[in-house]
Amino acid sequence: MTQPAPKPIVIDDAFIHEVIIELLAITDQIRAAKGGGSGSSSLQTLENILISSGADGFGPGKDLRAAVNTRGKELAQRMDAVGVRLEQFAYGLLELLDHTDSIDDLAHMKLSDFERYVDLTPSPSSPTGVPAAPASP
Repeated sequence: MTQPAPKPIVIDDAFIHEVIIELLAITDQIRAAKGGGSGSSSLQTLENILISSGADGFGPGKDLRAAVNTRGKELAQRMDAVGVRLEQFAYGLLELLDHTDSIDDLAHMKLSDFERYVDLTPSPSSPTGVPAAPASP
């Protein structure tokens, strides 16, 4: 039995926009996860995880609370870094799309459009409107 040919990989504007949407959705989820539960009267965050591990005078419980809060702060910092990196990547992709659109526009430019960027009017030094080549040294 022969297997069907694999589908070609297509990375076009639509695919890149889907990736951007996913990246930004993940950054939103990171922000939401770091913020704690919604509707909670005492907002609990990764930087301040509330656990019950005995009375304040109970040394092992106090150590456990400190260790959990330290790990929570470290996790929050890592999540911040990942969120920033994903957001930078998403905006980098947007910039890439903007630049490729500009290049596509230039590649399909007509002479009448090109004239807006370059002065092709005849002048005394160049009757054809095309600048003369610089003299060789």
